[in-house]
Amino acid sequence: MRKQLTPSQYAAVAPLFAELDFNLVIRSVIAGNTPGWVFADRAAAPGVALIWDRADALLLAGENQDVMALAALRNLLHHIILPEARARGIPDMVLFTTSLWQGMLPTLLAGLAADPAGRRSYRYISNTAPDIAPLAPGFCVQPISAALLESQAGGIAHVRGWIDSFWHTSQDFLRLGFGHCVSDQESGQIVSWCLTVFAAGSERELGLATLPEFRGRGLAAQAAAACITQALAENIHLHWHCWVDNLPSSAIAEKLGFQHERDYSVYRFRTGAE
Repeated sequence: MRKQLTPSQYAAVAPLFAELDFNLVIRSVIAGNTPGWVFADRAAAPGVALIWDRADALLLAGENQDVMALAALRNLLHHIILPEARARGIPDMVLFTTSLWQGMLPTLLAGLAADPAGRRSYRYISNTAPDIAPLAPGFCVQPISAALLESQAGGIAHVRGWIDSFWHTSQDFLRLGFGHCVSDQESGQIVSWCLTVFAAGSERELGLATLPEFRGRGLAAQAAAACITQALAENIHLHWHCWVDNLPSSAIAEKLGFQHERDYSVYRFRTGAE
């Protein structure tokens, strides 16, 4: 793992990640829509590759598992990626791997106190918008527009932070992605939001959040339902991922009509960021 690829070389690693292709982040980085670093043992016909989305996701694939490859991966992880993650203030990272690497992970992750964790993936396959309860009184749903991002609305910093984490620029988000948020009409504060976090072709993955004090009122479902309606109008196919133990997220996905595709295992570890 001696070479960091240039964006024009990213496509060469795509075949290695076929087993993990249900994670849209892979194609989103390869397409250049998500800021990322891609490393491989060689640029032409790589045998092993590692993708980092410059946030919390690491994805490892390939068959070249000799001692030298493993040592190079450890050096890359411990001396290049982790220091950069700490500098960026990323507290936790998640490693996705193909099955061939499972036996090598204790050595690769030695010293990081990595723990296995379960993830769950969904897709929206219906052609109709979800039928959910009306929005709670006192709240309104609005699209995440350029004007909203440039405004001084309460809570807009959270939305901008999400966009900055997943996209090169807000302009890229507005061009290739979309989102909706729920605001408290009395204060104007944004209290829940749902937006596209990864993009490739006609596919998008959604992420959502609600401020703690406003949870349990169905607001996240309303923001997500608005995203689904827009996706259907634009012939966009939606993905949804969450932790297996994140029961509220699973409940929202299923309430909205997302179809459960699979549960899968990852490894989660702390970076040591302050």
